[in-house]
Amino acid sequence: MLKPLLLLCGGYVASLLVMTTAPVFLDGATASLVSIGPLLFDVVLAAYLVVHYLGLRGLFRLAAYFFTFLGLVSIPSGILSPVGPGQSYPSNVTSYVNPFTNNSTISWINNFDTPCVLVHGQTSTSQSTGYYGLGYGGTSTRLGSNCHGLAQLTAQAYSSGLGSKATVQSSVWFIDQPFYVPDHGQKTTRLEIGGSVFISGWLARQNAGIGTYNGGTTLEIMLKLMGNAPCDSYGCYNSYATRYFTGTQSMSSEYDLPHLGIYVTPSYTYNVIVSFNVTSNTIGIGAGGIATSDACFGYSNYCAATPTNVPGFPASCMPNPSRFQSCELLLTAVAYTLTDF
Repeated sequence: MLKPLLLLCGGYVASLLVMTTAPVFLDGATASLVSIGPLLFDVVLAAYLVVHYLGLRGLFRLAAYFFTFLGLVSIPSGILSPVGPGQSYPSNVTSYVNPFTNNSTISWINNFDTPCVLVHGQTSTSQSTGYYGLGYGGTSTRLGSNCHGLAQLTAQAYSSGLGSKATVQSSVWFIDQPFYVPDHGQKTTRLEIGGSVFISGWLARQNAGIGTYNGGTTLEIMLKLMGNAPCDSYGCYNSYATRYFTGTQSMSSEYDLPHLGIYVTPSYTYNVIVSFNVTSNTIGIGAGGIATSDACFGYSNYCAATPTNVPGFPASCMPNPSRFQSCELLLTAVAYTLTDF
């Protein structure tokens, strides 16, 4: 009985070493593909040793073969195929009804083709277990933005082996031109903010293995107001609106910004911040497996190397507007309405 146990343990450790070492040297897609072999080897070896050395017969042998078949089918399909339907959660847009008849309203729209007016930047933080022989958790990200509202963002979290986890939070942001709210003797001023963004790219997650291997990726669009007015005068700690996209899906379309309506204090200057925030996370708890979570909105060469790049999925990023590269995030317009009461 000692020999089969040694064979099982040796094969298991060897499989873990292959799975957890691969992402140290290879990109996420290649590491996932390489890991299919060791995982299948683990399943076949365990089934053989159980059937042969325990002498299973009849229904017990059929059950062992059935679970082996499930493992041999589910592991490659879990790595090669996307998991979960795509979902989008639109913001709760409410139309404000003006209760007064005597008021003045001014509206304007800022577009960002020219001139170069947007302040822009990017930030990223990550946490992972790293490489420790029997497990690997790692992240990667790449960010870029410019003063015309164009941004690129990619992020991946990857976990393999035994007891690994990874989280990466990446963000690109834009600050629009400041605007002044004049004092006409009004009691208050209502500010309504809207606009549009163009999104071309995709979100995806995959998991396969023996145990719990899971992950998720979310794209959040946040619209926030800041200004030099006293902080308690316009609720600056909660003056924001968000819109979420999550699940496996491809996007190549224009979307409305989340609607933000708020009362502001006259005689002060304000700015609007629009940010694109991606969070990818993975966790692996079990005998051995693979979990990946990916977001691709730019850097097409990088995105082509992800595990989602299988025939037929995801849909290729369409270069729209055509003057920009495919796979991107673009702030196209911010619309403002000021109403005095």
